[in-house]
Formats: sequence, structure tokens, C-alpha cells
Amino acid sequence: LATAVQTGDLEVVERAAAAMMEIAISVPPRDDGGAYERLKQLSTQTVGRPASIAKGALVEIQEFRSQQARKFLARAGVFVGLAEFSIGAMSRQRMLVEINENWNGDVETLQWLTWLSGYDNVRLEKGSAMVDVIREVTKMPDLRSLILADAEVSTESLEVLATIPRLDTL
Repeated sequence: LATAVQTGDLEVVERAAAAMMEIAISVPPRDDGGAYERLKQLSTQTVGRPASIAKGALVEIQEFRSQQARKFLARAGVFVGLAEFSIGAMSRQRMLVEINENWNGDVETLQWLTWLSGYDNVRLEKGSAMVDVIREVTKMPDLRSLILADAEVSTESLEVLATIPRLDTL
């Protein structure tokens, strides 16, 4: 399909990109066979119509995946939305992801965190602050603040936290 996007005529380019987009949104994020990554490559490594079609497909995938992420995470008991977020003496309404005792414990579901754009605040409570959860949280694109509430943190968890390119508040 990627070759068809690069070398086909306009109709073939559009159909191949649409097929890649459908593959990328119809399965869990880690099971798309590389369709999303290949579209990213096409958007930067091609020119003209193939590049613009790939860029358009990426935008649609990101929007759709973000909606899916909120739905799947909510089903698993993860709070995703506007809530009170306190750091030190400051408390205000923020877009927040909170993993607490309501979470069903399915770490696999947390792969959807990668698709949450616009959410830069995370609160992990008690037992949810385990290394596998922290590893998934660090993949959030806009993560800037992380609260670990009433949680024990392992050395391995701290090593994972150290890999975050930017974290304003811990």
C-alpha cells in the first residue's frame, strides 16, 4: 500500500492511503502492522499529493484514536476529563488522567494513553503507581505533571520516569 501511495495515480494514491488509514484505526494501536508509522514516513519523505494525502490521513487517525482512547480508558475505570488538580498549594481545574482504585488493572488498556493529546496532568494513586503503568504514562504526548499519591515507587519506576523528556512537576 505504501508503494501505491508513492507511485500510483491520484485514484490509487487516495485508495491506498484510505486503506492504510482504515488498518491503522480498526485494530488496537500496537497491532496496526506499522500502518500509522508508514503514513508518518510518507508524509515527510514524499512530496505533492502523496504527502498531503498521508498528512490528512494522519490527522484523521489522531482525532479518531483520541476519541477511542477516551472511550477504552473510561471502560477500564481510568478517569479522563476535566477535574480538580492540586500541586502544592495551587489547585485548579485541569484536563486530567487519573488512575486509582476504580481502574480494572488491565495494563494492556493503557496503551491508549499514547493517543491522548491535550492531557498533560496525571494522577496515580496507591497500587496503580507500578512500573508498567508508569511506563505507559510516560508515552503520553503532552505529559508535564505527574502526581504519585500514597504510592510506593520502585527504583525501576524512577528509572522509567527519568526517560521522560520533559516533566515540570513530579
